[in-house]
Amino acid sequence: MKNACTLLENTDFTIYQIANKVGYTNITFFYKSFKKIHGITPAEYRKKKSESPTLL
Repeated sequence: MKNACTLLENTDFTIYQIANKVGYTNITFFYKSFKKIHGITPAEYRKKKSESPTLL
């Protein structure tokens, strides 16, 4: 998940591409796993990180 966060913060890859790059073939399972760990979806993480890089 750490790699997924880095990719969300520093690339324009789609969430589907990021999920595949970090080893998830099921996008739904990636979303559920990410949300369980971080409390927000990958899209929300990317948006918050781009708005306020120091909050997360």
